[in-house]
Amino acid sequence: MANGNAANNMQQLLSKLGIPSKDIKVYGSQIMITCWGEASARKFADAVSNFAKVRAVFQTVDENIGQDETAFKECHKVWRVAACINK
Repeated sequence: MANGNAANNMQQLLSKLGIPSKDIKVYGSQIMITCWGEASARKFADAVSNFAKVRAVFQTVDENIGQDETAFKECHKVWRVAACINK
């Protein structure tokens, strides 16, 4: 479980940067940060680029939480930063 602990530590360090985010996920060497706006995503990409290869910064949508199973789900725009830690 040492690998999971390292991912958890990385997730906590990224959250302490003070950059607004919706969600930060670390899966082994993969990092996926979800932000509400482009400016925050670009700041995260700049910070992460010091120790990881930023693969993409892109706009996408997330489904609104708490909706029941309907054909017309409402979504909101988010920005994502995808990176891979250099080995």
